[in-house]
Amino acid sequence: LPVDASRFTGIELEVRGNAAAMQLQLRGLERQQWTVSVAGTGPEWRRVRIELADASASNWRGEPLADAATWNGQALLQLVFVGRGRSGGQLWYELDNIRFY
Repeated sequence: LPVDASRFTGIELEVRGNAAAMQLQLRGLERQQWTVSVAGTGPEWRRVRIELADASASNWRGEPLADAATWNGQALLQLVFVGRGRSGGQLWYELDNIRFY
């Protein structure tokens, strides 16, 4: 079932790992998706705040879509965190204390 997340302005979490870059994908009904870029990770835990107003419509690969609906948070189904590492390397990351604010 979808969740109405429209009253929240962001997501806060703690992250560590070796990802060169990350994305948060917000997935909604009817295959709608919005993406927010997140800075890469390091071996020590750090707190990250992600502003949901920065989310832009994207396809399943996280590539921008110019003519899609803007994020309104009214029908959220999934949060998906995607990490990107170096070619041929092993990617790892851990997430903890994920919360909406």
